[in-house]
Amino acid sequence: MADKTWKKLERRIGKFFGTCRTPLSGISSRHTSSDIIHDKLYVECKLRKRFGVIELYKKCKPIAEKEGKTVVIALHQRNDKGDYLLIKKEDLLKVAGEVNDMQRMRENT
Repeated sequence: MADKTWKKLERRIGKFFGTCRTPLSGISSRHTSSDIIHDKLYVECKLRKRFGVIELYKKCKPIAEKEGKTVVIALHQRNDKGDYLLIKKEDLLKVAGEVNDMQRMRENT
């Protein structure tokens, strides 16, 4: 039987984080209720036809590329503590490196 698309997504994301998808349906598993088995990360995978925030990302992408930059969408929900960042997984290490560099520069000034 062919793999369902959502299972392929979970496998791909699990591989990215150096692990695998949780068998069964997450919450029914004895491992974790996360979609991915991981000691420190709780990863929830969602597959949809369309996400509004991804449309915003796609709109920003060509503008950022013209400026030689990486797109990061920062989200904040009113009356919620904390901010959320949307980046492409391929850009995760690049963005983390930039944040790290900025923190080091601040510490040295």
